[in-house]
Amino acid sequence: MRYLTDEQVRIANAITSVLEMERADKMDAYKAMISIMAATINESAGTEMDARIIAAGLATELKTVVEDGRAGLYEARP
Repeated sequence: MRYLTDEQVRIANAITSVLEMERADKMDAYKAMISIMAATINESAGTEMDARIIAAGLATELKTVVEDGRAGLYEARP
């Protein structure tokens, strides 16, 4: 079992509340989250290749975390 920190739970709850909107608004929220991640990558990566490698790694990690979460492997600390 992996436990989320209090800060991760707070952020997840805030994002979840936004995503409980209509579908069109959800897509805007997803795009906003992606834009923030992309801006962070572009600011921190030294080269375009570094940015692509970081983005690919994060995409893989996101897929893994989503799958693990759906399998019940994450929970808030009691």
